[in-house]
Amino acid sequence: MNEKENKVKNETDYMIIGRLSAMCSVVLLNEKIQLESTERMKGYFLEEILNGKYQTEQEIMKKAFFIHLDFTEGYHAVYLQYKVEKNQYKHDHTFHNEIFEAVTKYMSDKGINVLIGQKTDCLLFLLPQKQLGEKKVEHFIYSFLSFLRKSLNNAAWSAGISSLRSKVLDANSAIKEAQTANKLSTREFPVTAFVELGILGVLVNDDNKQAIRQIAELTLGNLYKDLDQNKVDLIETLYTFLTNGGSFEQTAEQMAISISGLRYRLTKITNLLGDDFREPERRFQLLLALKALMVVEEEWLEIKDY
Repeated sequence: MNEKENKVKNETDYMIIGRLSAMCSVVLLNEKIQLESTERMKGYFLEEILNGKYQTEQEIMKKAFFIHLDFTEGYHAVYLQYKVEKNQYKHDHTFHNEIFEAVTKYMSDKGINVLIGQKTDCLLFLLPQKQLGEKKVEHFIYSFLSFLRKSLNNAAWSAGISSLRSKVLDANSAIKEAQTANKLSTREFPVTAFVELGILGVLVNDDNKQAIRQIAELTLGNLYKDLDQNKVDLIETLYTFLTNGGSFEQTAEQMAISISGLRYRLTKITNLLGDDFREPERRFQLLLALKALMVVEEEWLEIKDY
């Protein structure tokens, strides 16, 4: 084969490869658009459910059937929160879209069909129990968060999971349960199920926020009054110490401080409380008050560490 024939053959090969690449790109783009369109439609469906558009379970089930959602075995609501660690991403719509695309692709790849809605810095899910099979919902969400942390490491992730619900008309209540549970998630334990809250989950609601604040003031005393950043740091130390069962080593490691530094903080906390908080009954009261505050306070009391 002479040089001219080689040149023609190479040009033909390049042309074929170029056209195949273009065809593959078109196919992939089409699949991506179809997936995004389907998920956006599901998002609108979720908004309609939460806004009370449907009056009966039958209406919801009928529409869900056409998008291959089966709620007959119940569902969990999931409140997935992400906190952007770099300020430049907070108002970057491209980044928020990237999160939505990563989430929908993960669910698609795993063959999990869910309703997904996106709000400011969080995603809402209605996850049919039937999709999980024998898997526990907590295990699935932990794996999901692990994927997100690796894929989108510009954000910190946490999730709350509602109890198993049977009626989709109760979706708003399920979302509130998931949101409440999420407020008790931490960096070390980023997934919290509402059932783990026990009696706290029953007692804490919008109707008794003021009562909880009053109880917290009585329980925490001067540690809670005239709150400033120094006291918030002490409250965080107390909460971490109590959740670690009073272990100095675990608390110091988790908070990245020395044992002597921890002892100094605990001495200040004891002085502000006015008594020794390490007595078992007192520990229980303090931990319950702190957890209740974490749920009812929206912004000014940040004792979670992401």
